[in-house]
Amino acid sequence: VPLTKTSIFLSGGFFILSIAISLVKHHVFRSMSLILFFFLGILFAMNERWVPPHHISSSDPQGQVRLEGQVGSVPEKTVKGRKETLSFVLEARSFYEGSRHHETNGKVQVFLHNPGREIEFGDQLLLRGRLEIPKERRNPFGFDYAEYLAKQGIRKIFRGIGRFSILRQSDGTAHFFNLAVQRARANLEARITRLLPSPHRELASALVLGFRKNIPQELKDAFIKTGTAHLLAISGLNLSLIGGLFYLVCSYLGLGRIVNLVLTTAFLGVYVGLAGANIPVLRAGI
Repeated sequence: VPLTKTSIFLSGGFFILSIAISLVKHHVFRSMSLILFFFLGILFAMNERWVPPHHISSSDPQGQVRLEGQVGSVPEKTVKGRKETLSFVLEARSFYEGSRHHETNGKVQVFLHNPGREIEFGDQLLLRGRLEIPKERRNPFGFDYAEYLAKQGIRKIFRGIGRFSILRQSDGTAHFFNLAVQRARANLEARITRLLPSPHRELASALVLGFRKNIPQELKDAFIKTGTAHLLAISGLNLSLIGGLFYLVCSYLGLGRIVNLVLTTAFLGVYVGLAGANIPVLRAGI
């Protein structure tokens, strides 16, 4: 998932305020700066909840539509017998309801069943299938998939079946840095898949790169029963281990402490992108 504008603004503001606070020792300036930072955070949070009029979640259509947009996440493939499912987030731009064309925006969770072709991050797609609202949980203690998607700004699901669900596919115009990071992430997952047997490759992809959809159910159940399911999600523990190991290697090379810190910070910034750059990973990285 690419970095959101809110994350960029808040991270930049926190960095600038940290420098300012360290330079100016007056306690009033420190207090006012912190109040300003949290006030801006509240404003950005309120802005994230605002839904534009043409947002895909505000549109009425459900059922068969043609949806156009750009792939906004690395596609993940799951295979069960003869059924192959490709899942990714699509940055929607327009949809066709019958012969009527509508401009739109927003994220849609896409599931393509047996599409018969490869899809990469940044591709431009025109898809044919069914647009629907995520189902809410029926069991009050069960997993709420609709709420899980809503936290990522996703309120619609699109499902396509067969090779004819992809009507058009072309290379996209994604930002060069995002494109390079996401394709490197996909290549690393493919290399892990080639090098390790199952279920070690699925576990390694989850712990290192954040791909968790292919983990066998019996392995998930084992983590749940032992109370260690949180290890499957990349968080502060993973980043601390990886960052600490990188810093240790740099220290053995005889580099100075400041150089080590700068290199480790840069390395963690790149790794946050490789790990998917979702909210928990961003928080842990900061």
